[in-house]
Amino acid sequence: MRARLVVVVVGLGTGACTKEVVQEYEPRDYDDDGFSELVDCDDGDATVYPGADEVCDEVDNDCDYVVDDDPVDGSGWYLDADEDGYGDPHEAVVACAAPEGHVAAGTDCDDADDAFHPGAVEDDCTDPHD
Repeated sequence: MRARLVVVVVGLGTGACTKEVVQEYEPRDYDDDGFSELVDCDDGDATVYPGADEVCDEVDNDCDYVVDDDPVDGSGWYLDADEDGYGDPHEAVVACAAPEGHVAAGTDCDDADDAFHPGAVEDDCTDPHD
């Protein structure tokens, strides 16, 4: 694919001139990842290109201008709405580190009430809830 670089120079004042310089060049793929400098957001790193797998390395691997989003090597984190240390198994996100309000354990059976979670003390035999 050939590309054109166009530069227009315009002078000011009396006797102003206009000059158009057209130069054609062949875009290069400096890191040999299959993407030229025109679309590759880091053409010096072969692991970074549009559509690459995002991994937890503090680099925008897939050139979407977001670092470490939806990483293939991330962990599941679960929303812990009642802040009891156990998250809702139905409210998970994949991230490199726990987002605020999320925990690693997705085993809460009632994330709206911090009295109900794995390991909670069962001291009321008349309580119908587990």
